[in-house]
Amino acid sequence: RGIIMSENFEADLKLMRRSNTMYFNDKPVLEYNIEYFNISNSKTKACRLINRRMLIDAINLEEHIRKRLYPNAVRHYMGVGRDLCSFTYEKNMFCTYNKDMIVSFFCESTDNTYQNINKRRSSSTYSLKNGQKLSLSSFFKLRVLYKETFLIFISYYIADRIISGSDIFFDNWNQLIYEKFKAENFYLTSEGFIFYYQPGEIAIKSEGVIEFVIPYSAVKDELRLPKI
Repeated sequence: RGIIMSENFEADLKLMRRSNTMYFNDKPVLEYNIEYFNISNSKTKACRLINRRMLIDAINLEEHIRKRLYPNAVRHYMGVGRDLCSFTYEKNMFCTYNKDMIVSFFCESTDNTYQNINKRRSSSTYSLKNGQKLSLSSFFKLRVLYKETFLIFISYYIADRIISGSDIFFDNWNQLIYEKFKAENFYLTSEGFIFYYQPGEIAIKSEGVIEFVIPYSAVKDELRLPKI
């Protein structure tokens, strides 16, 4: 039957790493470091599912690095003839919410394997009750237009930034926030939902990831989970 967890259960998270330095002709050409979490204080089916999913994601990324990025690094080495490791791939993972039987993460990936630095963010939120990955829609009541609600907050935030003198956003930002909206680009914090756009999507790339806080209090009447 497994272990029955109370509603105030918090996951004991252990940060894990898969890292390596890859060589060609005895020269280092690619270093990578992949972080992921393991829930160590529970043996429930839900926690096993979450652990398995995070491990598989890390293994799949490692395979991508070995099969796609490493050959690129070798070709670059042969063309340039560098003596030192020139390429790196780093994926750092952070837990931002761990209560109410929910655990939420975001990852920052930094990739310089194409001779320029590319940064991207990804995120995932899981239920500690059943181990399922939670979508943004799962936090809202049926027929709630959560996308429109988020976009209204984002529009107000950007307009306020522009009025205050910010010039980082593209001229057609009000169109881009709709075109580049991806419902999976969110995670939870104690303050609210964090929604984000990737570098270069709605503002100049050098500004990095652009994020917005949607307070729980602002959408409390539309939420499905009363403890959030």
